[in-house]
Amino acid sequence: MVFIEDDELDDVLNSVLDPGTGLSMDEIEELTPRLRKIIGQLVDIAVQRNAAESAHELASVVRRVQQLGDPAPVVLRSARGQLRLLALAVLDVLELVSDDDRHVGAGPAVMGGVHP
Repeated sequence: MVFIEDDELDDVLNSVLDPGTGLSMDEIEELTPRLRKIIGQLVDIAVQRNAAESAHELASVVRRVQQLGDPAPVVLRSARGQLRLLALAVLDVLELVSDDDRHVGAGPAVMGGVHP
């Protein structure tokens, strides 16, 4: 079973999504792997719950995350934007996981081991 620390999740999302925060490149480089770890854990949780209804949406979010790649250190503004898009993907998976809570036992997942 996969667990996510709520405090870490809140801290990372607040750091990335707070509109008043101008993240430095060092902060971006620290937060990116943490967000990737969190989204991987959330995807694992969603897959473990076997929610067929959200499998297509989950696969779509995973593809978005894979296409994002890591923030490029060349342009700070672009790196901030990529990190924020990654944080928004985390929120999307959180929403799917919380939707799955309402549909437990909905059937087998069709994710087939897709990971971000």
